[in-house]
Amino acid sequence: MIYLLLIIILGFFLRLLFILSESSDDDTHLWYVNRYTKMKFGSHRVDNTLIEGSKGYPTLPHYIISRFPKKHWVLAGKLLNIVYDCLSLVLIYLLSYILFQKIWEFETDDVISPEVATTLLSATSPILFPVTARLRAMGGRVVGNFLNLLYFISFGYAFLFSQPLFYLPCFVLGLLIILSSQFGLQNWLFTSVVLSIFYLHPIPLIFAIATVIIGAIIPGLGIKQILRHKYNHYLWYFRLTERVGIEDRNNLKDIVYLPAYLVKDLRKFVNLIFTKITPIIAAYSMPVLVILIFWFAKSSQKLMTLVDEKIIFYLLSLSSASCLAFAITSLKPFLFLGEAERYLEYSAFYINLLFVYLLLEQGIESNIVFWLVVIQLCIIFVNYFFVIKRELLKALGIGTAFPFKALIDFLQKQEDLKILCIPTKISFKIATELDHPNTLFYYNFVTKDIDGFQYMKDDMVAYRFVRPDFNYFRQKYAINTLVVQKSDLTIAQGQGIDYNFEALNKIFENDEYMVYTIA
Repeated sequence: MIYLLLIIILGFFLRLLFILSESSDDDTHLWYVNRYTKMKFGSHRVDNTLIEGSKGYPTLPHYIISRFPKKHWVLAGKLLNIVYDCLSLVLIYLLSYILFQKIWEFETDDVISPEVATTLLSATSPILFPVTARLRAMGGRVVGNFLNLLYFISFGYAFLFSQPLFYLPCFVLGLLIILSSQFGLQNWLFTSVVLSIFYLHPIPLIFAIATVIIGAIIPGLGIKQILRHKYNHYLWYFRLTERVGIEDRNNLKDIVYLPAYLVKDLRKFVNLIFTKITPIIAAYSMPVLVILIFWFAKSSQKLMTLVDEKIIFYLLSLSSASCLAFAITSLKPFLFLGEAERYLEYSAFYINLLFVYLLLEQGIESNIVFWLVVIQLCIIFVNYFFVIKRELLKALGIGTAFPFKALIDFLQKQEDLKILCIPTKISFKIATELDHPNTLFYYNFVTKDIDGFQYMKDDMVAYRFVRPDFNYFRQKYAINTLVVQKSDLTIAQGQGIDYNFEALNKIFENDEYMVYTIA
């Protein structure tokens, strides 16, 4: 157990590096957290909105954070991510020990045991330390990962070993997944579909669907609103792929010209390989997967005989589900289903377990684990420096401090505000800090009906930007105040959106923000 403790300590401090960095999603998450200081669990009501309806975002992570003092919300939310990951590592170690020592009964003289090797590879897997806000945000991404792991371990035991009592915790875990993470919900349902196909058995899919249906009719959970919100989200993304900021992922032109960018435009090259081209992101984020694919391609007949072992086949099925989801969502028609590489987060443990199993099965020296851990640590630190580059620029004096407090102080003195923001995202940040019960905001993704995001199709010309006709918003929503974040005007211009403020009355300006009245 001393090895497990050391791995937990290593995993904790590696993750601590990432949570010390800011996330662009913090403002939105704080808005969700703040709501649950005023309403009960499961409620998705939005009070200070110009758009009638609710925001059916998963409830549980924000509700838990709201139980902490407000001044500690950000720290609590991010530390909880580390706790969930550390709990996953404990679970991985215990399950690996049972499999390697009790079921498969491998005997080895290696310095580190198979369960330690599996847990160490999982603790340092770069896919769990991405440049996106997995660790830095306060949503359900990490807890969704943990709950999926718990679910498919419990389901595997119930399904493979005919233990029907274990379907009960699976039902509870399924509900918790829905309440915790949109992406976790997607992975859970897709993996259940793949399991049913691989096993030619309806139970995995039927059980998942039944859990969703039962959860939707249980009063007080708010699952019906979550499902409606998710469906509307799919519908909106699917219809407006060219306007929601996902159309530039896996762009064929960028892939072809990537070597040229390395020479002529290093900044674009770095941005592409870290955030846009998913096969490259997957390759360096999961080096163990690359080796497994190479092994299977080189000795496919020999290795395929391993699928006769039922636990190995189950692990292969779970791993294949993530890989299939990654492949499908890397294609342009399915970009609306989310960042493709995120699906691989859910299979990192299964892939590492398969890797260590094959090492022992083929008699390969275990020092490869040591070198893989070193490589993974190097990749993690490269990711980390990409994440903190903005903070480094600020520390060097290259960057702008956002004078947000001055904006709030000004708005606090105003009356009867109906606010529209450019970009729309900062409305959540302002609403969280503004102590003004009569102020109303134009929020995106508020709905009460199926296809409830139609208003955004009418009002917005891109994911974060409203149409440049301010009189339209005055007439439709009686909006009287426009808040503009200057730094985003350049982004808007890059997307061909030109805002003309000459007809408006400017009532506030500082280095970062402008406020206009719309009359």
